[in-house]
Amino acid sequence: MWGNFFKGGTRRAAEEAACDVLTKRARFLLALAGQGAIEPTLRFELDEIAAALIDAGKHDLALTLYKRTENRAGIARALEASGSVEELDDLLRQEQAQRQDEGDVAARVADAENLMLAGDRRGAITRLAGATSNSPALTTLRDRLTSGRAQFAPASLMVDGSPRRVWFDATLVIGRSEGQLRFSHAAVSRRHLEVTRTEGRTVIRDLGSRNGTYLHGLPIGSPIVVEGRLELALGREAIVVLSPEKDGSLRIDAGGECAFASFGPYAIDGIGTVTTSADGWLELHAPGGALRLSQPSELRTDPVVTLLSGDKFTRVRGAAPALEVL
Repeated sequence: MWGNFFKGGTRRAAEEAACDVLTKRARFLLALAGQGAIEPTLRFELDEIAAALIDAGKHDLALTLYKRTENRAGIARALEASGSVEELDDLLRQEQAQRQDEGDVAARVADAENLMLAGDRRGAITRLAGATSNSPALTTLRDRLTSGRAQFAPASLMVDGSPRRVWFDATLVIGRSEGQLRFSHAAVSRRHLEVTRTEGRTVIRDLGSRNGTYLHGLPIGSPIVVEGRLELALGREAIVVLSPEKDGSLRIDAGGECAFASFGPYAIDGIGTVTTSADGWLELHAPGGALRLSQPSELRTDPVVTLLSGDKFTRVRGAAPALEVL
């Protein structure tokens, strides 16, 4: 009998010694982990020791290790082993809420992707609003929608292979340092020439510039209607050429730069009308929808497309892009 007693005491002593070594090892690794990110190998060893601590009855220390590695299954196991029923219930409720949040985010991302493909990027952003998750899919899509939003001051477009900067303003001002079109030339005043459209007519007028505006060598003293190509000399030196286009816009060549003034919506034959919205989006209005090129297919969009940089549209399937948003 006494032999068995001494054998049992020896076994308990060995178990206590092993548990003491395990505890010291756990505390050492916790200190080594610090407060930052944990290396995968260290994370694995912490979880392995935590499991051994549960078997040894060291539930609190095991819970500390699992919390440090953010092992939710391990945390639940340690709480269950220690009999911490209330804390375990809280954890399970948190996990259920997290699963619901993850499901909500997945649904939002799927809906937003469908809206984006159909051309409703405004609606896609609205669908993602309120989602606080940092999931890669949500973050990537949100960044694409916000950073890729097309600009319109001016809009940078490629129309039938020709690059175009398009201004939608009802009035354009050409000047050295102010206005939409800047012409860096000593003869040009800060605000020199105004181009506007009134009752369907394109009209130009000098804005009281210091050096004047000349047409055929004569100064412009009153507004002039643009009925064909005009070559103007700002201050007798800086040449500006105005050329009406078939699509109704006005081409303006000044200082080596070329811009197109649409004085409102800009029509592209066979595609639709590009315009601006009150909330700052560049939009394509196509009553029957537009055929948008998308990898690896071509999609029929909604009648109104809120544009992103990189959007391409074609008149017929398989054809080269007729409109590209740069």
